[in-house]
Amino acid sequence: MKPNPFNAIRTSHSSRARDTARALFCCLALLLSPTVQAKTTVVVTGVTGNLKSNVELIVGVAPDASDARKLERYVDALPELALDALSALGYYGAKISIDRSLVGEDTKITVAVTPNDPVLVTALEVSVTGDGFDDPA
Repeated sequence: MKPNPFNAIRTSHSSRARDTARALFCCLALLLSPTVQAKTTVVVTGVTGNLKSNVELIVGVAPDASDARKLERYVDALPELALDALSALGYYGAKISIDRSLVGEDTKITVAVTPNDPVLVTALEVSVTGDGFDDPA
């Protein structure tokens, strides 16, 4: 019996298709495989309760450690952000120190807060001038 030339082509084609499918599967597996990425965490110390919650809320989530410039700008802005968070609750002139350390491949940023005494309003005087001065409401 004479060999069919089309079988050789079909075998070669299916082998090539199988190799292509394997290569695509490997690429897809690499793309979808979980990658271990360094984490950046922010820890606020020195305050508790509403003060701590407000500082954490205002400083937000740290950027990814893989973007060094973005992380550096974030760390540089932390003292002012923490001061804004504290002054919103009446604590002005607090001392803020920032410490950045590596724990394995992860970055830990500590915001250490030493608050001053809060500003308390003991008296309030309100005066209305202008068009509303004569308004009885």
